[in-house]
Amino acid sequence: MNIFVCLGKVAAGKGTRLEALKKKGVLNDRFVTISVGQVLRNAEKDNPELYEKIKESMEAGKLVSNKIVCELVFHKINSYQKMGKDVVLDGFPRNKKQAKALLENFKDDKIRMIVFNITDDEVIERTSHRLYCPVCGSTYTDNDLKPPKVEGVCDKCSGVLTRRDDDKQKVVEDRLLSYKKETKPAIDWLLKQPNVVSLFLPQPVTLADGTLKDPELEYFFNL
Repeated sequence: MNIFVCLGKVAAGKGTRLEALKKKGVLNDRFVTISVGQVLRNAEKDNPELYEKIKESMEAGKLVSNKIVCELVFHKINSYQKMGKDVVLDGFPRNKKQAKALLENFKDDKIRMIVFNITDDEVIERTSHRLYCPVCGSTYTDNDLKPPKVEGVCDKCSGVLTRRDDDKQKVVEDRLLSYKKETKPAIDWLLKQPNVVSLFLPQPVTLADGTLKDPELEYFFNL
């Protein structure tokens, strides 16, 4: 089976570009996307025993351990592979320990790494304009890039748009430092592994109708 590892800085556009491929039918029913945030949020329902450990860590102000994160993500991968699905990992692995664990546990799978390139200045610019809907999770901007049809109102569910706490500049700067300290070394390590195929992506072209032209990414998922 194929495991696609999608990595990049905060606001690199991973979610937006993957969603665009879903709409075009490139990411069809053969694929399923797993994100660490989603897995942690669903842990209370999917794995109550592990969720108690997650809750203890979070209440103590600690990061959830690599062991717990890997256990949850790997459980999801295994369950989807039994259904014959190719897996797209959004934002995992986040460090070298997680990267090594992934390759050790899925030795027989084809690992395809996609790195979404973006500069630090572009990250700051994007997050300073980003809005989201707390009801349905849709994202917009307060500039011309992706504005809602009605200012401050979600197009999909009419929820009131707001800014995410993790889009505040200090938080974004901390996440950029974490990326350079933790995720970049994981990318560098994965690049050296013989069974990992890698693709470094430029930013896509936005067409006049608002759709994304992303041929390299489309091709990679069709290999």
